[in-house]
Amino acid sequence: MRIVDSQEMRKIEEITMDEFGISEEILMERAGISVVQALWYEFGNLEDKSFLVVCGSGNNGGDGYVVARDLLNYTEAVRVVAMGEPRSDVSKSNFDRYVRHGGIVYKYSDIGLEKLSEMISGVD
Repeated sequence: MRIVDSQEMRKIEEITMDEFGISEEILMERAGISVVQALWYEFGNLEDKSFLVVCGSGNNGGDGYVVARDLLNYTEAVRVVAMGEPRSDVSKSNFDRYVRHGGIVYKYSDIGLEKLSEMISGVD
């Protein structure tokens, strides 16, 4: 595995989209599902686990909404804290899909640091 910084990752994503014709939506979906697969391999059965996904307003936040939505396939104990509104269309789309699948979203601006800390303490 090669570790890259954010600038290199943007370039890799651009090449993937431009030269291979893989859309941003598919890249985001694959990234999110890969995280859930890694969790499965690391922890085994996810059905008895609880999860908190903290999502920013950029595309990494969009990846987080995919992670949260896919986790709902294993457990209802999934919560998302949104640090801001999704900025890109693809992130907004994944936010909406997570909510349509029954996902719960807490806005950080509504709950604050103390509640976020409690939520972090209460998950596996």
